[in-house]
Amino acid sequence: MTPFIVLSLGDFISENGSYVALHSFTNFYHNTTSKHQKRIELVLIDEHENLKQQLAFCKKLQIEDAVTVLHLGQQERIESMYKNASIFMLPVRRHLNAIVQECLSYGLPLLGYDGFGTEQVIDQTCGMLVQYDTDEESILDFSRMLRMLYFDPEARKILCKGAEARYEKEFTWGQKNHLRVGSR
Repeated sequence: MTPFIVLSLGDFISENGSYVALHSFTNFYHNTTSKHQKRIELVLIDEHENLKQQLAFCKKLQIEDAVTVLHLGQQERIESMYKNASIFMLPVRRHLNAIVQECLSYGLPLLGYDGFGTEQVIDQTCGMLVQYDTDEESILDFSRMLRMLYFDPEARKILCKGAEARYEKEFTWGQKNHLRVGSR
């Protein structure tokens, strides 16, 4: 079975974003059967100083077996995760063009907020955006998206192809780029 890997960023980008990402994943994870839980993983990238805190929080949420926390210095492992991830979750209420561009360059669909600049690049062809109301609503919205994308691999493949196409259109300026194409 193909693993479903959700990639996200830790407190170094946004403490609130990390909170929403972890709780969204937790809600999604705990609402699947143990058979499916074995295929689901969250990879969180954070600063070295935050690792113990993130791992303790994951233990409190009872998702420690499904979470890998990498620090920014582990560039080879991070790059490997970008290549193998299924989706990138970025619940941040500010525009992070470099991160959006990096996700798309790996053909990674992006889940994020609408109305904070991300919608200028991300549309229904390469990701999914939610309106921000409250953290609690966002957690439910993101966990529903994760569930839908997990159980609908065809939708995920379409978004992956859309992410690659969006990267080509928005960021390569006519250059030929060799993106990784594969099943996620």
